[in-house]
Amino acid sequence: MVPRGSSKSWPTLPLREISGSFASFLLAAPRLALLFAFLILTAPISVAAQADHNEAHMVLVNVTVLDHTDRAIPGLEAEQFAVLDNQSSQGVTYFSNADEPASLIVVLDATASMAARIDEERKALAELIHRSNPQDELALIVIHDEPQVVVHLGASSSEIERIAGAIQADGFGSLWDGMNLGIKELQSSRCRRKTMVVISDDGDKYSRHTPSEVMPLLKKADVQVYAIGVFDRYANRFQVRMRALQLDEVVSATGGRMISSNDFPRAAALISYELRHQRRRF
Repeated sequence: MVPRGSSKSWPTLPLREISGSFASFLLAAPRLALLFAFLILTAPISVAAQADHNEAHMVLVNVTVLDHTDRAIPGLEAEQFAVLDNQSSQGVTYFSNADEPASLIVVLDATASMAARIDEERKALAELIHRSNPQDELALIVIHDEPQVVVHLGASSSEIERIAGAIQADGFGSLWDGMNLGIKELQSSRCRRKTMVVISDDGDKYSRHTPSEVMPLLKKADVQVYAIGVFDRYANRFQVRMRALQLDEVVSATGGRMISSNDFPRAAALISYELRHQRRRF
């Protein structure tokens, strides 16, 4: 077992295993990726928007820069970034490379369709825990027929792993309900940064909530979402293909991304690396 926050090698994933808007662009222009920064924004690009009462609203923008191997680039400075609003340059009043603590909720799909991968899910959860900032607060939501917060924010990592070790795959999916429950759990967060990692095959057929309902709630709550799983956006069945595309759209809108890989732990380690090397700008 590796202690939380300890030094550990960070893996990379072949681009063919990664889905989402970044992968599509990187596959099309790998050389260009070496020259330009790709920004993952967790808020609108506008950094200072004037309200009717003439008060400036400062917006937090988390930024991750990826190279051609899809790995975050550390050590960048404020002078290497620019923020535009309608082609107008916006001032940056704060820039930080610090590994700021975050509230992290893992939404783990433990439905029957994930039975063959439940051990991989546990390993991915362990990677997220062991590579997290020691000051992060963690929570776990498990999806069976209905989602349930099995570990609330603030619990110890050992408690989360103990409960995760007893989880059995059963029931049917309600992924969007699980993500909506995660938003509610994050309302008690003590950290400014809020992150959700979904581990699923997107076998959602029974949620009461829809993607169009969950997306604005995630954006309003300023929650950055990543998704790990085996998602086939080119599946023969239209419904299966659409569910993957919907999840990709929602995740991308929050500033995160969807990683399709058979190696869940490696994907989790990649996400952890990105989260701990993001730049905070105001």
